[in-house]
Amino acid sequence: MKLTDQPGDLHFLMGSAYLALHPDGVTRDRANSELWPDDSPEGVVMKFNTAVGNIRSVLRAATGLSEPMYVIHSASRYRIDPDLVDIDLWQLSSALADAQLAANDTARVKALTAAADLCTGEFASGLTQEWAESHREYLRRTIGDALANLSRLIQEDDPERALMMLEQAITHDPFCESLYRHIMRLQARLDRPEAVRRTYRLLTTRLDELDAEPDDETRNLLNSSTRPSNRN
Repeated sequence: MKLTDQPGDLHFLMGSAYLALHPDGVTRDRANSELWPDDSPEGVVMKFNTAVGNIRSVLRAATGLSEPMYVIHSASRYRIDPDLVDIDLWQLSSALADAQLAANDTARVKALTAAADLCTGEFASGLTQEWAESHREYLRRTIGDALANLSRLIQEDDPERALMMLEQAITHDPFCESLYRHIMRLQARLDRPEAVRRTYRLLTTRLDELDAEPDDETRNLLNSSTRPSNRN
């Protein structure tokens, strides 16, 4: 089963997301210091115990199995039992590792495609703690890079699918200007000057949220890609 599919209160959501980041386990002291850095030592012990208890109760209710612990405590470390719980974040990490270790482009495309299929939502959506926001930002960059790499590997044989991968990438990393340039280059290659202009306008809108604007390389790409002489 997938932990991220399960309902629960804030303790469940926070505890399960945090433990998902530590498949090899984490000590209670470290978890307490990162989950509740401003709380008293006495108070956080109860909160941690409540979080672990909620994970177990929610998963027992979801599975109808009352015996499993779901969260294992061993050698002073807590971790989610990987034999009972399937976490998409772990699958994503495994696929990205396979892509890095791939011996050839065929294996790399297979691994990156698996990673792309797993990029269906935002990590720990709704949690605003520093550890959650930090990992969300890391995943945005990592997923954007992975989808861009997949696009580069398949663009010669399947430029339409390559474009889809890049469009997926900017939903995860909407302010990465290099991704927009990659999209514009592929659109220009497919002789779609109006699509190039739309991508540029979208980038401009996104960067305006940061009080920024496209750099010279992107503006030059827009001009060179939409000149009639370059589309003959």
